[in-house]
Amino acid sequence: TEGYITCSLTGEQFCDQTEAKRPSSEICDKLDNDCDRETDEGLTNCCDSIGVQRRHRRCPDECIPPYDLVFVIDNSGSMASSDPQDIRYSGLHDLVDLFSENTQGTVVAFATSAQIQGPLTSAKETLHSYVRTAQNADVGGNTDIEEGLYTAIRIFSQDERGRAILLLTDGEDNYLNTAAVRSSANERSIDLFALGLGDGVNDDLLRDTVTGSGQYYFVAQPADIPGVYRNIFGSVSRSEECWEECMPDHTWQEQCRPCCE
Repeated sequence: TEGYITCSLTGEQFCDQTEAKRPSSEICDKLDNDCDRETDEGLTNCCDSIGVQRRHRRCPDECIPPYDLVFVIDNSGSMASSDPQDIRYSGLHDLVDLFSENTQGTVVAFATSAQIQGPLTSAKETLHSYVRTAQNADVGGNTDIEEGLYTAIRIFSQDERGRAILLLTDGEDNYLNTAAVRSSANERSIDLFALGLGDGVNDDLLRDTVTGSGQYYFVAQPADIPGVYRNIFGSVSRSEECWEECMPDHTWQEQCRPCCE
């Protein structure tokens, strides 16, 4: 008799001569794919009922409030290996496309020194040009996070607009006075978010720079950067509402739509 040892839905092994299936890795299908008498074990993103939704970020009652965002992006020498495809910048281009007329931004590229690409603006073409020039900015090879942050803090004016700084770095600054940076940011009511890319970051140091409603995010790989950008932008500008939906493959997937269309 020829065939493959496989298993039934109840976990019983038998010789399958028809479809010739082998036991395989578990997938979200409520079946015992690997024939160990358990279903979907070890999977954390499975769902039961296709089409069911669970909402986790709703649109505000009013449309998007005025907000200013400064992106402080590491251009030190180590970024050539940490982010060789410059996803930290391509992700910014995608984010700029979400800006509303009430949202202003600019980019600070830093390494040994820091360079502002231009004044705060809501003009998307100008913002895209800021991202391009920051990507190619020659600001040295070391990692002076403090210089980048103070350069960003000085950009904000004292008005009623919301303010946030988004810092991304893969390095460590041994001279960063986090208490002083936090004090300066708090004086201007700035929400400071920090993203640490890769295993070389000092998590405690970056976590200690966070202010206001900001958070620290460890980013394991460059491919994860755009999603973190989008999550932060959604939380500060409330530009999208998002939910998770149970898809036909029985996995939860995030769905989003712009607010105030």
